[in-house]
Amino acid sequence: MPTLGPDRKPVYNPAVDKAASNTTNATDFDAWYHDNTPYTKMVLDTITLARQPDGTFLYNHGGTDPKVTTPPPFFPLDDRGWAAPGGPEIPYLGADSAGQKHNFSFTSEVRYWFEYRGGESLQFIGDDDVWVFVSGQRAVDIGGIHKAISDGVVLDAAHATQFGLTVGKIYEIVVFQAERHVTQSSYKLTLGQFSWTHTLCTPACGDGIVNGDEQCDCGDGKVPVPAGCSGPNSDTAYGGCTTQCAIGPYCGDGKLDAAFGEECDDGVNQSTYGMAAGCAPGCRKPPYCGDGKMDGSFGEQCDDGSKNGTGLCDEKCTAIIP
Repeated sequence: MPTLGPDRKPVYNPAVDKAASNTTNATDFDAWYHDNTPYTKMVLDTITLARQPDGTFLYNHGGTDPKVTTPPPFFPLDDRGWAAPGGPEIPYLGADSAGQKHNFSFTSEVRYWFEYRGGESLQFIGDDDVWVFVSGQRAVDIGGIHKAISDGVVLDAAHATQFGLTVGKIYEIVVFQAERHVTQSSYKLTLGQFSWTHTLCTPACGDGIVNGDEQCDCGDGKVPVPAGCSGPNSDTAYGGCTTQCAIGPYCGDGKLDAAFGEECDDGVNQSTYGMAAGCAPGCRKPPYCGDGKMDGSFGEQCDDGSKNGTGLCDEKCTAIIP
């Protein structure tokens, strides 16, 4: 959609050509840039933009040839996130054209606050999807799965009118990117005239606005609770945001939170019937023959637990008629 949602995240356009965009629905798309789902794992990081002779600032991981290291290709999550050594995604990593495995299938978002003075510019080269929002409004749209494409925006007078920018006021520019292909990954960002003075901005946990290294911020109870939050920041709420603006315990964080009724949590929680060692959706232990509970929906006629096979219930949870 042309504007960010109330949580300052991209909103899926249901009218989009799903075949052309290779997308499915709003629920799946929301998982791209939200951290409170069992399918996402957030990794906080920073990027350094080097000052250029012309006064612009450049972050260049725009390489597309894996055999060339200058500039290097963009693989910020190798051995991180789901692909941490021993992680569940290791067997499914894609490989570049040189056969080297990388942690593909990731998204990124870069946020930057600036004082608008006019003439600021942003140029981007990358693949796949790239969207840039200025003051919550879409300024660059390079959506879809594709090779490296270039686009940008100059915040001139016309764009100031379009985005409602006033000289001297503070606005946010956000770059959202998604890497969905499995052979190349590039990311080249150039900013011009965004840095006028050196300032120090620190997030204020509890103001209801996610800034800096905050993972979330549902407010301190004195400000309106933002959309997507069930209540203010709390250190005792399940599936909420803590008073340190970090995501609190939830089903899917890979930690057993028995105090909140979880029976298990392996971080994936996709085990099904018969997988006794795994964890099922909802952080519940998956049913299996031998757990002492008759699960008729899975064809069990009986279940005496460890006594199966010694009485009127055999090892396959089938009743023995005497």
